[in-house]
Amino acid sequence: MPVEAFIDTNIFVYSVSSHPSEKEKRDKARELLGAVDFGTSAQVLGEFYVTATQKIAEPLSEAQALHFIARLARLPIVGIDADLVLQAIALKTGASCFVLERRHHRRCTQARCRNHLLRRSRPRTSVRLNPSN
Repeated sequence: MPVEAFIDTNIFVYSVSSHPSEKEKRDKARELLGAVDFGTSAQVLGEFYVTATQKIAEPLSEAQALHFIARLARLPIVGIDADLVLQAIALKTGASCFVLERRHHRRCTQARCRNHLLRRSRPRTSVRLNPSN
């Protein structure tokens, strides 16, 4: 099943927050999760568990976090590798990032996301992190 978006840890954490000061963020996170088809990564699932059970103002119990993760585990799960990390950094910083080998393209499309991070736009394999070069 194709997905529209990749959801990161903070969206999931805000969606389960019960702290009154985070009501607006919780509502927005829940609205987003209900509005789009999404996937996530195994790394995000792990980060969610640690954050939700240990680092938020009103932590979830381990059982609550496990139940939430079990539901998320039915979604498309993207594998994380060094190339995907470089792409995410480039996307965040506004830099261009090109990773063009076919194996990397297959890896990043395993969740069949319609909004791919990779774009086949250069004839050679390269990573360009400085947009001025």
